[in-house]
Amino acid sequence: MGRDIFATSRPKCDILAGLTAVGYLVDHLDLEVTGHVTVDGVANVTPFENGRPRRHTRLFSRPDLDVTVLVAELLVPPNASPTLVDALVEWADSGSTSEAVVLSGVPIAHGPDEHRTYYVATDGYRERRLAAEVEQYYAGIAERLEERAVSPDDRMYM
Repeated sequence: MGRDIFATSRPKCDILAGLTAVGYLVDHLDLEVTGHVTVDGVANVTPFENGRPRRHTRLFSRPDLDVTVLVAELLVPPNASPTLVDALVEWADSGSTSEAVVLSGVPIAHGPDEHRTYYVATDGYRERRLAAEVEQYYAGIAERLEERAVSPDDRMYM
C-alpha cells in the first residue's frame, strides 16, 4: 500500500477541529480501516458506534489513493507520547511516506461563520503546498481592506 501523505489529528478538547478534519477526509475520500495502533501506557478503552466496538486509534486508506489517515480518539498521556511517536515514525519509515500532516485546531471563541484557517509549516512544505493559497488569501484580505478604507491613513499594506 502506498502512503505518499499521512494525515493525523491529536485528540484533545481544545483541538476537536483536527478530529473533525480527519473525519471529513475519511468520509469524503471514502477511506476504509486498514489498521490500528496500540501502544503500552495508553488506556485500554474501547469506543463504539451504533453498538459496535472499534479501536481507538485507527489507520484509514484506500488501495487506489496514496493517502493514509490516522484517527486517534483517545487522549495520549505525556508519558506514553514518546512510545506512540516512535511507533508512528517507524511505521511511516517502513513504507513510502513522503510527508506527514498534523491537523489541529486553535481554541478561540468564534461564531459559526467566523472560522479561520491557520498553519504552521516548514519552509519547504510551505513553498511546495501552501505558497499560492497563502498569497491568494492575503491578497484577498488586502483587497477587502482597501475597499473599506475611508482615507489613505486607514489603509493597511502587507
